[in-house]
Amino acid sequence: MTDHASVLLEPFLRLAAEVRPRTFWDGTLGLGGHAIALARLLPELRVWGSDADIEMLNRAGAAIASAGLSERFSLAQGNFASDPHGSHAPFDIILLDLGISSLHIDELDRGITFRGDQELDMRLDVSQGEPVWRWLNKAKTEEIMSVLFRYGEESFAPHIARAIVARRETFGELRRNFELREICEEVYRRRVPAAKRHTFRYPAVKTFQALRIFINQELASLEKALEFLPERLNVGGRLFIISFHSLEDRLVKHAFAERTRIIETDPLARRNYREGDYTLVVKKSIVPDKNEIAKNSRARSARMRVLQRLR
Repeated sequence: MTDHASVLLEPFLRLAAEVRPRTFWDGTLGLGGHAIALARLLPELRVWGSDADIEMLNRAGAAIASAGLSERFSLAQGNFASDPHGSHAPFDIILLDLGISSLHIDELDRGITFRGDQELDMRLDVSQGEPVWRWLNKAKTEEIMSVLFRYGEESFAPHIARAIVARRETFGELRRNFELREICEEVYRRRVPAAKRHTFRYPAVKTFQALRIFINQELASLEKALEFLPERLNVGGRLFIISFHSLEDRLVKHAFAERTRIIETDPLARRNYREGDYTLVVKKSIVPDKNEIAKNSRARSARMRVLQRLR
């Protein structure tokens, strides 16, 4: 199995333990790293875990059993936005780790990675929706361009979109990840001077990210969850959200800020806002230190924000 390092584990454990929690919902259980570590640290902790990916949930269950913690865990498949453990709320700690697991990149053949030869599926829950290759083979140029620009902030979105449509019209169905990778590489070769190519990330990164976010409706799920997650906390409880790109982090930052202040409706009030029912535990996002990045390069883009319920 791929070695898996839970991102920002130490600051999560420290800030979670401060409130002496007894109940914890991990809405993106993954391989169970954060949940198992916190359960080991706090013997009285009861944990509810959920994940959209049944393969991840099964592997987390095996890891939890191996750690001798099964009696303290309750697991359910489901995207966090569907509130799969809502009947057990409120919780003292809620965690969303929005990044995909190393397992999705290194072992599961979903086409999420641009390495190797895999089918372009990209779904985290393979029982829902359609694989991304099916959408790519019927979407219009403008639709593909919009997805790449909105979810990947890809500056060459129009060129890549046109190249995808031209490729499928010339050679037939586009279905494998290496085919999409080659399209991105060719666009960059034609559009970026050789002297400047070193300033760009790998050509396929933003396109693969955009399609994964789109086909799994990741931003829509996050927006929906941010509306109710703070209300699933006990007073004094904390909501932790770890994001890996600016689109996610921007949503979290703004949603948390709105919870910390309430618009003042009194025309005689001295300020436009008054203190809300929540507060930011750390004013800015928490990022990995140099030691963590050295051990796990995939952690370099991680950002963690923490919201606490006051009343």
